[in-house]
Amino acid sequence: MKNISIKNISYFDEKKRFLIFGAGLFLILVLAVYLLRIAYARYEVQASIYSDIDQALYIFEAGDMSFNLDPEGIIPKNGKYTYRFSVANFNESKTSDVDLLYNLKVITTTNLPITVELYRNCSDISNCTNLIQGARTANDEDGAWYKIYNVDGEYELDYSSQTTDVYSLVIEFPLNYANDITYANSIENIEVNLHSEQMI
Repeated sequence: MKNISIKNISYFDEKKRFLIFGAGLFLILVLAVYLLRIAYARYEVQASIYSDIDQALYIFEAGDMSFNLDPEGIIPKNGKYTYRFSVANFNESKTSDVDLLYNLKVITTTNLPITVELYRNCSDISNCTNLIQGARTANDEDGAWYKIYNVDGEYELDYSSQTTDVYSLVIEFPLNYANDITYANSIENIEVNLHSEQMI
């Protein structure tokens, strides 16, 4: 019986099955290569975004927090200084159990003629929009003057998913000020302030 079934299979049917099987394997291989390339490209983008984080902020409830950049590190130069920080609703041991809404502002003293830019979740800032659209000047009770850069928009952190937003704070202090003795001993304080509240 076995020999009869083998004899009844025509050469054409056998060849057709082999070609269909080979084409199926080829399609699976092409699909696997395509998916691998997409996954690797996403990994590269995420790796470049999350590398070199200077400060990490974790928010679990409504409130305010802030941090300062190192003021000693800003001297006139060609190019820009880039500081990266992240805002997340989780850390290694805890995740927020409420939906949160947060906004940012950058506060600087007026000691140096710097420009300030801020970018969110952007690996290449040349292709992104600056979140800071201007500054207002204010002074405190001691008579000190500040520039307050409000960031356009509020951002959500949904408790049902662990979320990290990565920011690039870009400071420019042009090299042409290097020979200006007006700023020789001046230090600029730069503070990033975050305000969060529970979404209702």
